[in-house]
Parts: sequence; C-alpha cells; structure tokens
Amino acid sequence: MKTLLIEDDYYFGEEIVGDLENAIPSLKGSFDIIRTEQQFKERFQGSEPLQFGFIILDVMLTWDNQSGGRPPAEVVKGGYFEAGIRCLKQLREHPSTRSTPVIVHSARDTDQILQNILKERISMDGVTVVPKSGDPEPLVSAVRQLQTSPDVS
Repeated sequence: MKTLLIEDDYYFGEEIVGDLENAIPSLKGSFDIIRTEQQFKERFQGSEPLQFGFIILDVMLTWDNQSGGRPPAEVVKGGYFEAGIRCLKQLREHPSTRSTPVIVHSARDTDQILQNILKERISMDGVTVVPKSGDPEPLVSAVRQLQTSPDVS
C-alpha cells in the first residue's frame, strides 16, 4: 500500500515516517512525500492515476520552500494556513483520490479545521482529523484503524 504524506516540515515529516514505520512494519518504504503546496499542485496536474492506500495531510503548508517564487493570487489571498484545505479540496475532486481516506494531521484547532472544511463544501467522508501533539500514538492509532477498514487496500 502506497502512502502519501503531505508535510512541509522536513524533520517532522521524517519523524512521522519513522514513527509509523516502527509501529506498523508493513508501511516500511511505502511513503511518498510532498513538502509544499506547489509540489502538490504540480503532482496532481499530471495525467497519471494517483493510487494511495491513504493520505496524511498537514493543513499549514508553505507554497514553495526552494525557489522563493511568488505564489498564485488564491494562495496569497487565502494564506498558507489554508493550503491543506485547498489540497484536500483538490484530492476530493481528483478522480483517483476522491475516495482515498485522508488523515488531516495538524497543530491547528480541530474545530477550526472542521469549520474550514465544511465552509469549502468538502465532504467529510473518509476524512479523520488527528491533532499534532508530539505523541505519535494518536496518528499511529488512526492509521491502524484505516488498515483494518475493509475499504482500504
């Protein structure tokens, strides 16, 4: 099962991968990591199908951490704090990820995240919100639950 991790903090992303691979050995080597909203948009513009068992998505992504290029108007207007919500919307609109389970993993307030998702009219079907707490167990538990779900292969 391929796993997509969308996380802009390099070290935290590596920690997430390490924690999950240690707790769930079947995930070893399964991670594909996207670190910026720009990388996400480039990846999802391609025509190849994107098949993932599940996706872990950080809400607060940067636009681009390499070139310093100016982001599009909707990014500037919405701010990077909404980048994960924009990515979630695109995931739900893309035919190959429309029904892929997504774990929204964020330090932002859970109620605020849920309000933003609903404000954008994004379906909560298959979406789980797990707060970042420094303790890997809530995320590990959410991934284990997905793995036991009959809809995840």
